[in-house]
Amino acid sequence: MTKIAFAEVVAAAIQTHHRVDGAALTIEAVKEYHDSVWQELEGPVLDSSQAGLELRWMGTGNHYLLFPSSAKFLCRIKEATMQLYVTPTSPFSWTVQIVVREKGLDDRLEIIRACTRTIRSSYYEVNPSGRVPYLVTDDGIGYEESALIMSYLDHLDGAPVFVHPGGKEGWESRRLEARTRSFLDGLCVWSRELYRPPEDRSETILAHERERAHRLADWWEGHLDNCCMNGALNVAQITLVCALHLNNVNIDFDWRAGRPFLSRWCDRIVARCSVGDTVPTSLLEV
Repeated sequence: MTKIAFAEVVAAAIQTHHRVDGAALTIEAVKEYHDSVWQELEGPVLDSSQAGLELRWMGTGNHYLLFPSSAKFLCRIKEATMQLYVTPTSPFSWTVQIVVREKGLDDRLEIIRACTRTIRSSYYEVNPSGRVPYLVTDDGIGYEESALIMSYLDHLDGAPVFVHPGGKEGWESRRLEARTRSFLDGLCVWSRELYRPPEDRSETILAHERERAHRLADWWEGHLDNCCMNGALNVAQITLVCALHLNNVNIDFDWRAGRPFLSRWCDRIVARCSVGDTVPTSLLEV
């Protein structure tokens, strides 16, 4: 029984097609270009008599596994070559992690917990601003600001889905996205102020942000029938659901009371796996 080793199949596919993702070739083509593939080597192996095999990344390092496929060998070489710095409680980090999950990029990047708001943190050598999220690409370039990072990740596969439509609908989409960002920004200011010692808090800031948050929650209660907030998942929806979850640490932000439409909308979005599976347990570090 002829055996086939994982690393050799990967090497053959790269050598043959000079690309690392999406190359499709038959087992016979691999054999023709790389005879050493068919040697029985140590390590994980699979019977080469299969009609077709699919290479899948196993979630860590350079470990791959071959599965039966439909008459083709699909070369899907995926390695964690990027780093995403987050804090587990940051709503901005959460927005990016939702996009990571939606785009199936978990295997392309390593998520690293950043130590922020700490004097002489080693994270400041990576990102001098000390903010999260922060993406370091496979060529060493750093991207800061959640909207920029989400757009970059969305375009990696050449098939972006988190983009604005054209024409009038596009302007409406941008308008609502800007409104959600204003909501989230204000809530973060409110939460950060509460994080300070009581004697250092500004009652003026607290009152201002409290009133702004409840005004915006009321506004959203009356505008969720907009098609942009009910169609395919988009950045406006992601940002709004992340903003609403700041009530986890701010008991004054009881946005569910008297807002049944907003409550049902939020629950529906959180039921989506990419959202519900990544929701932070608390949101103190903002």
